Amino acid sequence: MQKLVAYHKAGHALVGALMPEYDPVTKISIVPRGNAGGLTFFAPSEERLESGLYSRQYLENQMCVALGGRIAEELIFGDDDITTGASGDFQQVSRTARLMVTQLGFVKDLGQVKKLVERAYRRAKDCLQTNIEVLHQIADVLIDKENIDGEQFQQIILASQTTQYLKVGILASQTTQYLKERVSA
Repeated sequence: MQKLVAYHKAGHALVGALMPEYDPVTKISIVPRGNAGGLTFFAPSEERLESGLYSRQYLENQMCVALGGRIAEELIFGDDDITTGASGDFQQVSRTARLMVTQLGFVKDLGQVKKLVERAYRRAKDCLQTNIEVLHQIADVLIDKENIDGEQFQQIILASQTTQYLKVGILASQTTQYLKERVSA
């Protein structure tokens, strides 16, 4: 079970690290806490905390991050061995997609909830498949040490020389600079 939780939490963290304009990872743990098998902490920017404002891109990335744990389980253990550990993640994704459509006006067609969720799933899966070796590295450290702090996590990301899941028009060189800035922050 520890290996499964390690991959699940690593999936959240890796997708979060590679989504543009998402909050940095501050801690990953596979030590059980209450009903959770572990946790992945992200630190929102002071500006976002103070304003309470979230862009459409941020909310779409948040859905990808929430799906990252289940997708990591699927990729590593197969569809037959996935767990109920992602039930809260699915609730968060559904709630965010509905909110974007019904209350925030980011999408005008009510039928778009399913499309938003499917797009987030595809993006997160592509991100993890492309960076499967980094996922293995993060999970291995978690299995060995049970905890990774934000600085250790960023060092793994930088050493892997992976690039962010980029939108058209953003250069990979900007990604390297962005990740370096996050480590030194």
